[in-house]
Amino acid sequence: MNAPTTAIFCSTVPEFGFGPLADNSKIIETKDRLNCRPCGLHGFRKCPKNHFLCANSIDVKYFLSDATK
Repeated sequence: MNAPTTAIFCSTVPEFGFGPLADNSKIIETKDRLNCRPCGLHGFRKCPKNHFLCANSIDVKYFLSDATK
């Protein structure tokens, strides 16, 4: 289908080889350097450090501006 795709990375990183395959794709992730990220190959639903900064530090405005394009 090659549909435009936006992928959100929290506790894992695109460098592990996961991510969108579409020609028109974008990856959204925290801009903060977190020493706890990645916390695993596939990430976790619950943060091992109980702060989930990898997700909570993503600016919602950044995501929404991309999603409305």
